[in-house]
Amino acid sequence: SSSSSAASSSAASAPVGTVDLNVRVLTTGYWPLPPCKIICNLPKEAELAFKSFKKFYLEDHSGRQLNLQPHLGHADVHANFFHRKESGEISNKRHILQVSTYQMCVLMLFNR
Repeated sequence: SSSSSAASSSAASAPVGTVDLNVRVLTTGYWPLPPCKIICNLPKEAELAFKSFKKFYLEDHSGRQLNLQPHLGHADVHANFFHRKESGEISNKRHILQVSTYQMCVLMLFNR
């Protein structure tokens, strides 16, 4: 990474419940982004993970503001796919789906 991007961003990773959260904090001075106008209702697990990170981050960086940019995010969703074989036996295949934040929100609705 270049020195300007290292100076303008930081990353943190921590498991929170069933969510393994990896965050990149970008300062608007180096990474001017238009605000996201699409409302994204995160699943409860992801929302709790973000709130936990936000609390952790703001303890060390008071006076700053964190805004979630869901249009820049992605997720690895671990999914189980069930299939009934001709013998009647049910088999289970695990897959990791690499999806956008919005796609993750829709897929997580199927867990309810």
